[in-house]
Amino acid sequence: MNRLALSSLLAFTACGSATIDPPPFPAPTELMVYQLGIGLHLTWRDNSLDEDEFQIERKSNGGFATIGSVVFDIAQFHDEPVTFDTAYTYRVRAMKGNVPSAYSNAATATAMALAGSGGGGGSNDAGIGGGGGGGASNLPPTCMISAPVGSAVPYDQAVTFTASASDPEDGALSGASVVWTTNLATPPLGSGLTLNRTLPVPGVHTVTCRATDSQGLSGSSSVTVTAISPLARINHPSDGETRAAANMVPFAGDGRDFEDGALPDAGLVWTSNLDGVIGTGRTFSRQLSAGTNIITLTVTNSDGGTGAQSISLTITP
Repeated sequence: MNRLALSSLLAFTACGSATIDPPPFPAPTELMVYQLGIGLHLTWRDNSLDEDEFQIERKSNGGFATIGSVVFDIAQFHDEPVTFDTAYTYRVRAMKGNVPSAYSNAATATAMALAGSGGGGGSNDAGIGGGGGGGASNLPPTCMISAPVGSAVPYDQAVTFTASASDPEDGALSGASVVWTTNLATPPLGSGLTLNRTLPVPGVHTVTCRATDSQGLSGSSSVTVTAISPLARINHPSDGETRAAANMVPFAGDGRDFEDGALPDAGLVWTSNLDGVIGTGRTFSRQLSAGTNIITLTVTNSDGGTGAQSISLTITP
């Protein structure tokens, strides 16, 4: 009998009553919801060790319905846009394949219209066309990101974010009006027209700059930045080198990981497209077959995650 069937099997007691087997792993707890911009932001405690994802459910007037999911180890979700002045109730559960945990606690929040938004729909930052009779004379600002233009960086390398912000009524906005956030962490990254910051966790980040004008209206833009972990680094030889087949080639490299730190020698494996596995660890030497060798260092962390770097090395007869 498979795991799913076992998890739903009814166990009968001696007196003939039935109970349902408990879920196979702990439910999320400490679910909280608060307003962030024109949406509602959820955070919770991840209590399971091997979930595949978290499912997020929401209800307002009717019953709960699934509105999205996030992958394992991500304990937050942003629901945007929502209708202002409407109470939303959320709950979250972990999933392993098709097997669910129990639900988290339910949490309820109501998004309020931003200052100057017209008190209506919550469908855009300007509040124009949202209903409710507010004026549209105040237009929202813009926040345009000029750097980076999408990139992949080591998880422990600082990234410089640059933006310009302006408002039709206020003119150029100062750095204090601009806040930077990422979808993978709850606290803001910081504020200012220029920000130099290491991303808080590995993964594919959607980084958003949001500018707010003197009337409380906001405008935003986003860029994708990937923080890489685990990370492989080949220190020697250099990419594009040429060496003689008769000589031993010295190799040096390392691997590091957000959670594990420096990876052990057993987690560093070197390969060549011509000779297969050629060595392990941070340093070693060996001869290679003549031709163009694509040398790859693959590193593996304690969770089985991998990272790799490759170089080209020409070996002459």
